[in-house]
Amino acid sequence: MTLPLAPDPAERPAAAAWPVWQLGRLRFHSGTRQLSDEHGSQSLTLKSAEVLKRLIAGGGEVVSREQLIAEVWQGNSYTGSQALTHTIWQLRRALDAGAESGESAIATVSKSGYRLMLPISPVLPVPDHTVEA
Repeated sequence: MTLPLAPDPAERPAAAAWPVWQLGRLRFHSGTRQLSDEHGSQSLTLKSAEVLKRLIAGGGEVVSREQLIAEVWQGNSYTGSQALTHTIWQLRRALDAGAESGESAIATVSKSGYRLMLPISPVLPVPDHTVEA
C-alpha cells in the first residue's frame, strides 16, 4: 500500500482548511483545538488555536504582531496586544514539549513578530480499505 506524499511546503494547504498538523512530536487537531502527543492531549483556548493556525500558515516564516492582532482580535490593538503576549506565553507552555530540548517552539523576532520553530507537516488521512459486502 502506498500512502500519498505530504504536499510540498510551497503547496501546503491553508491551516484553517487542513484538519490535523504534526508539529514536532505534537499533533494539532485544528477542528477540536486539541494538542496531543504520546502522553495525552490538552485543549487550547479559541484564541490560542487561532494564533497557532496563523503561525502554521506562516510555514516557519515570521508572522507579524500586527497581522495576528488584526486577524485574531479584529484589529483591537490595545486588548489584542496584551492578549497576544499572554496567548504566545500559553502556546509556548503547550508547544515546548514538541521542541528539541532547550529550544522554544515559538521564537520572538524583535520588532517583527513570531515564528513557529517546530517542523510543520500536514497529517494525511489514512485511506479506508474496508470492503462492503
